[in-house]
This record gives sequence, C-alpha cells and structure tokens, in this order.
Amino acid sequence: MLEITEIRTDGGTQSRVALCEETVSQYAEAMEDPNTVFPPVIVYFDGVDHWLADGFHRFAAWERIGRTDIPADVRKGDRRQAILHSVAANTRHGLRRTNDDKRRAVLMLLKDAEWTQWSD
Repeated sequence: MLEITEIRTDGGTQSRVALCEETVSQYAEAMEDPNTVFPPVIVYFDGVDHWLADGFHRFAAWERIGRTDIPADVRKGDRRQAILHSVAANTRHGLRRTNDDKRRAVLMLLKDAEWTQWSD
C-alpha cells in the first residue's frame, strides 16, 4: 500500500490522450464493494518520487472514492522507466488503447534522445 499523495501523476508518464470517464466511474462503483479486488497500480520509485506508470484509471477511481492509500507495485526506476512501462501498458489487457493513444505513445518515445536510437 502506498499513500495516494505520494504518487506523482504530473510527470508526463500517462501515455493515453485522456482518461475514459466511463471507465473511471465503473471502477469507482466496483471499488465500493469490499469483495471486488483490483490489481495494484505500478509505480517507479527513483529514491525521491513515485511515478505512476500503469493504472491511471484505477488511481483516478480510488481517488474519487476517497481512498488515502492504494495497492501499489513499487519498482525501482525513474520517470523515464515509468514512461517506457506506460507506453507498453494495455497491449493485452485492460481498457484498449485508441489510435490516438497509440500515436501519443509513439510520439513520447520519439521525443527521447536515447529511445529514438532503438531499432523498430
């Protein structure tokens, strides 16, 4: 568990164009039931900040229902690693990415000096 206020969502780690309000509402409603279990969000900790990498809809839903601490899978890494994780998220599960989401993810990688050198 991690205090929700410790998790940074302002570092450009969100690879979606926008959150889906319908999904956040559905998650928040389901989270009200104590028998419903959601996977933890994934964050990268660089020694100072916890960067949200996966679980933005879950994070928003937990925040909406007033949770102060949320389940979190904390991994060692920095903001760049959180971004890399984020652009790979939801390829096989969760809310499918739109074409605009996919485009944004590619553009995020193309803005990074190291990642632009990767082969395609």
